[in-house]
Amino acid sequence: MADYSIPVLANAPTSDFPHYWEGCVGSDHAAISTRTDWQSALSEVIATNGFQRIRFHGVLDDDMNFYIAASGGSASVSMTDINTCFDMLLAKGIRPFVEISFMPTALASGTQTVNYYEANVTPPSSLTTWSTVIGRFVSSLVSRYGIAEVETWYFEVWNEPDQNSWSGTQAQYFDLFAATSSAIKSVNSSLRVGGPATSQVQWIAAFLNYCATNSVAIDFVSAHVYPGDPQASLFGVDLGLPSEQIVPRAIQCARARIAASPFPDLPLIITEWAAQNPAFIAYTMEACQGLCDFICYWDFTTIFEESGPIGKFDSVYFGLLDQYNVARTSFHVFTWLHELGTTRVWTGFNPCIATRGTDGSLKLLLWNLPTNADVAKMGTPGPTLSFDVLLDGKTGTASVTTVDPLTYPVDILFNQWGRPDTLTADQIGQLQAAGAMPTSQTVALTGSVLSLSLTSNSVAFIEIG
Repeated sequence: MADYSIPVLANAPTSDFPHYWEGCVGSDHAAISTRTDWQSALSEVIATNGFQRIRFHGVLDDDMNFYIAASGGSASVSMTDINTCFDMLLAKGIRPFVEISFMPTALASGTQTVNYYEANVTPPSSLTTWSTVIGRFVSSLVSRYGIAEVETWYFEVWNEPDQNSWSGTQAQYFDLFAATSSAIKSVNSSLRVGGPATSQVQWIAAFLNYCATNSVAIDFVSAHVYPGDPQASLFGVDLGLPSEQIVPRAIQCARARIAASPFPDLPLIITEWAAQNPAFIAYTMEACQGLCDFICYWDFTTIFEESGPIGKFDSVYFGLLDQYNVARTSFHVFTWLHELGTTRVWTGFNPCIATRGTDGSLKLLLWNLPTNADVAKMGTPGPTLSFDVLLDGKTGTASVTTVDPLTYPVDILFNQWGRPDTLTADQIGQLQAAGAMPTSQTVALTGSVLSLSLTSNSVAFIEIG
């Protein structure tokens, strides 16, 4: 008897299945967008994973040459580098999700910085000047791209002001948000502004109460959550939840805080989350369906220098694509999520997403996620599980493609080489080939039943005509 018996019935209830995870994907900081390898990786994830927007830090940082303190105390802005970046994004078919950060040095009240690229995280020396600068920034965007385009964007004020990305107090951040919101809305009231972009879904209730009390315009709430976040911080007490329940439960809590606020209907956007375990990703995207408006994976590439210069291959946790556009298992899961349809078929409470096309064809995602699985790339070994997919009269064959993090060819090959610091051109080619989409297998149905097994943390993508 199979561990899971999954009915996919012709007359089963259906529902809309929006691809909310495609709303946005993350990257490191704006200046890294000048790298051609970063641009190549972005093209790959847009084409294959379907992401619609991209969020990164530091669009106002000194390395973007944005702000100049002109003589006599007036404020001068240069949009050349920002325009070059945004032009490139739009040409590739992806929109910027504009995180307004960090503080231009000439406008800063202090010298505290974070990250390898030394982003200044102090409050502005003058909120009045800051407001003027933000107004000019947004006005320039509207002038260049048109209001019909820019009103489809999102403007998020800062990044994790509850952490070391902000040296000021909570009250100072709230005042910064108010000044920024006012400046953006003065350009055009249809432009969307939100925050507080906090880690661990913090500050939401206090932030929304501040906006209500001070008549501050707010169009969406944004926050971050990672499966390794302390439960006591997320929920006020350690609930002892297994790791796979942390992200959906935290998003439910954030949504409840919004519902209890003076703005109960505001959209909720999770602008950072991550995991590398492929089954964990599939589970989380299913479990968070309907809990937030969209959720932003952090991030799409290991071309990432927040903690220092870009290291050797396979050197950081984040990234759907490793260096040289070598796909990780996480990349393939998002590819399959993108290929799923938008009409979901009810299959019971099983580790499965089934979608039906208008022609009656089926696309399914199955996964084997052990409870409390490690969210890192190789996952935590657990039992192999068997699945019987009951296909309600369908006969013939199915196309099945599987990714297993414990036997992923890229990792096996790299480990066989002793994880070298430097790769030859031939080795890079071998890794790129090893990371290609796994070969699909044609599996015969037994009657109308598709039977298969999945090792722990594996994911299978199934297509049936």
